[in-house]
Amino acid sequence: MTSTSTKKLSKSEGVYNALRRAIILGELRPAEPLGELQVAQSHRCSQGPVREAMLKLQEEGLVNRFGYRGTIVAAITPEEIGEMLLLRKLIETRGAVYSLPRMDERTLNALSTIVHEMEAVAGEDDEFALSELDRRFHLELFRRSGLGTLEPILQRCLLHVHRYKILQSPGVRTLQETAAGHWPILSAIGSGDVAAVKTAISHHIDTICGDTLPLRPGGFDTREIRPFE
Repeated sequence: MTSTSTKKLSKSEGVYNALRRAIILGELRPAEPLGELQVAQSHRCSQGPVREAMLKLQEEGLVNRFGYRGTIVAAITPEEIGEMLLLRKLIETRGAVYSLPRMDERTLNALSTIVHEMEAVAGEDDEFALSELDRRFHLELFRRSGLGTLEPILQRCLLHVHRYKILQSPGVRTLQETAAGHWPILSAIGSGDVAAVKTAISHHIDTICGDTLPLRPGGFDTREIRPFE
């Protein structure tokens, strides 16, 4: 029984990882149907592992499930991304206030290693690996803040902002520019200056999607939202 459960979990993870990658990279487009039977056949497994994978994707907001009517890839709108960028800016800049006094050499080295890894996968033109490392960098930095209750919100924002960037705004930054764009944040952290870190993070977030997002209601964009002092 244990062996069977392990095999099912392993297959479920395989299906989940494959679908997640395809959705983030835009290979599976918004509103595209995901039939459990078809997915099971393509992955040579039963529908049980597929159902488990779909539930995990639903938890991340990557698919919408409608019971007997089936499952589709979730849409993502510019308005939603605009709001997520605002949330990111507030959470990450406030997180920096708490993270910086707790920063140590081990964390700085870990963040530096992640950026080097980002540059390596960017050189290999691996956009998915780059997006995974990008999220890892921001989460590693935020975790030093001790504001763990906010981490799931930040994770959701990071995931969908990256998905939107890949879907809607190719060419805003090259992969190499995306990777290198994290060095100013790391440099500001090394300076020990909270204001400099907040400025670096704010600039980084403000330029993620270039000019592809519409102005928010009221006529302002993320660049007009200043982080709390």
